[in-house]
Amino acid sequence: MKVILISYGVFKLATGDEIELPIFWGKISIRRYEIETWFTYGEFLAGMEFLSSVGTYLSFDFKKREVRLMK
Repeated sequence: MKVILISYGVFKLATGDEIELPIFWGKISIRRYEIETWFTYGEFLAGMEFLSSVGTYLSFDFKKREVRLMK
């Protein structure tokens, strides 16, 4: 699937500043899971809607420095 520009959106940063960024549509793959969704430039963050389509249990082990997403 080719990534396509679909729009521009205004996003609020943690600082409270607002910036306008292009919004793209495409396919994201994590291991054997794939989903078509929108995304933009910047740091990669996975939203709850996407994570819930991949798994239902998220665990953090800070001592082992490990994050796991499981069904």
